[in-house]
Amino acid sequence: MLRILIFFLSNLISHINGNHFTFDAVSLITSSDNWLNEEIPCIGDRIRFDNSMPVVAFMDHNVDVESIHLPNNGLIVFTDNGANFGDDVHWQCAKDNLEEPKDVFFTRGNGRDISFYNPKNWIPDRKLFLHMNQVPSEVDDVTVSSMSSAQIYLDLPVKVNTFRFYKREVSLIFHY
Repeated sequence: MLRILIFFLSNLISHINGNHFTFDAVSLITSSDNWLNEEIPCIGDRIRFDNSMPVVAFMDHNVDVESIHLPNNGLIVFTDNGANFGDDVHWQCAKDNLEEPKDVFFTRGNGRDISFYNPKNWIPDRKLFLHMNQVPSEVDDVTVSSMSSAQIYLDLPVKVNTFRFYKREVSLIFHY
């Protein structure tokens, strides 16, 4: 019983000091996690977006497709260098000339919940035992580490110690 109490208290004290969390649910077009059924578009396909929810997509590489049907509500972010259409697309699969283009859907609703409170979206520097400590709190530091865009669903107000977006500290007040 004493071991359990000591473990619980040490876990609680380590959380009071704060932890660093990295947001891991980025919206890169080259990530198969962001495509319906993890099916990325092949060269010559048509990219479509889920119009039932706001979409945030990061064009982190060139793309070679027949068309891109833009979302009704959302944004597409390009890298600082831009993205070329029809150039060097090593991340896409090739098609033979007889294969017809098909619709491929960029969606974040493929089993990957983008909620701030989903522990699967966070990588903590220190692993914590309690489920409630597996998402950032007001004593923790948060980073979206890669140059990308991120879509985080907030259904309650959030307060964190610091928030960094790609090497820059940001002062934000999140509202829902």
